Amino acid sequence: MRSWRATHNLLAVSANNKETAINKEQTLDTSMLVAMSDVINLEPRRESNAEELTGNEEPDTIYDLGGLAVGSFNFEKAQPQHFALLLAYALGAISTGAAGTGHEHTLTPIEDDEDASRSLPCFTAAQRFGKTVLKRRFASMFVDSFAATFAADDWVKIRGDIKGTGKVTDNVHEETVNALDDAVALTLAANGVEGADAAERLQNVQRIRIELTSGVWTEVDYSVVSDATPAVITITSAGGASALKDYKILYIPDEVVPDDWAATTAYSADDRCKPTVLNDYWYICTVAGTSGAGEPGAWPTTIGETVVDGTVTWECITDAWMTFPARVSETPLRVAEMTVKLGGTWSGSAFEGGRELDAEIRSIEWAFNNNMEIEFVPGAGDSYASRAFRPARIQTIKLDREFREYILQQHIDDNDDFGVYILCEGAIYDTPHKYQVEIIFPKVAVLNAPLNVDGKRVAEAGDLTVLEDDTYGSVIVNVKNLQSTYAA
Repeated sequence: MRSWRATHNLLAVSANNKETAINKEQTLDTSMLVAMSDVINLEPRRESNAEELTGNEEPDTIYDLGGLAVGSFNFEKAQPQHFALLLAYALGAISTGAAGTGHEHTLTPIEDDEDASRSLPCFTAAQRFGKTVLKRRFASMFVDSFAATFAADDWVKIRGDIKGTGKVTDNVHEETVNALDDAVALTLAANGVEGADAAERLQNVQRIRIELTSGVWTEVDYSVVSDATPAVITITSAGGASALKDYKILYIPDEVVPDDWAATTAYSADDRCKPTVLNDYWYICTVAGTSGAGEPGAWPTTIGETVVDGTVTWECITDAWMTFPARVSETPLRVAEMTVKLGGTWSGSAFEGGRELDAEIRSIEWAFNNNMEIEFVPGAGDSYASRAFRPARIQTIKLDREFREYILQQHIDDNDDFGVYILCEGAIYDTPHKYQVEIIFPKVAVLNAPLNVDGKRVAEAGDLTVLEDDTYGSVIVNVKNLQSTYAA
């Protein structure tokens, strides 16, 4: 039966490669272990004609103005790759070097903008809802904000809030078939129905209805879906008088190019050769009068992209976003393995001086906000946004600690600035290299540090603001793991 269990949800992203332009989908490369409750949703931009003179007291029309995508990624047991994903797209500037058999990714805030349409790089995300209900692919997702939490006796956590332009592709299709109202079978125009067996194909047809009388749609029972392309669906007769009526069929099409692919493409029969599948991509080659062709020197990798090889043009006609990629496994980070230094100086290659904090720390939270504005601009002509602008980023650090000395209070008295250093390490992947997240704030200042009582202990809550250093910027993050790149 069709599964709508949230435990079957999956989420994948293009972690390694950013989109080359806004609203141009990128290949999904990594499934992410987000929280079960994390869902990417579309926020419709709809409004009624309530303020227009219609002659009615209440509105009678809804205007569809497209929509935006929103969601959150919660990593309750954060791994270095989770920091790398969120910070690469939130900060925007990435450089990568070797670290033993792995790589060290240095992430810093971007200067200026990614391009004329984007202040930051963006990624593609896809989500499966249940096991067979719906799959959606979201173009141009941006990390609007994140919060990393380091609490005593706990896992390191990071949460990212995501915004997107609202460009979405899903795997559910509604097709209108004109057939007799007493028909006992309906044939789709071109598609097969997804499913490896009869039971799966049946559950992947989600609804059939007929317009027996104008404006009135009646549900139709169905019992068998063939494995042919186009598919034939056995239905219970609606009991009509052999008149042609419209049926609407809601179903999940076959997720690969069907056997009779010639009927499903826009090319004429004389100008195409057989599709080729490679690495989960499907390609078609076009050349007049040719029944077959060799392989190009380089394959196209996005839908609609073409590669010309001599007289043959190869085009990528569908990609594999509906087949979710593998999940990368890394060591989760614990606060017990964390080093925190306060009051030191970043030299450009090392954090020098400062006092190391240990058991006195109750928690540290680093909050980062890009204040992204996803915009529908004149001339775009689409049902989704085409510009993403960052007015100004803001960063804060909240420090909750036992009040053992006057350090933070003295910084307030002196009205000075200082450096903060955080290092979280996991398992060794190649001696001496460990999975790690290293965060350097070259310049911070204390806004406020009120004293309070936590149980039987005097405590101090420090509100720190992150400042931008003229030489080193506001934050530098070094992530070590085995992944070769992020947001490249």
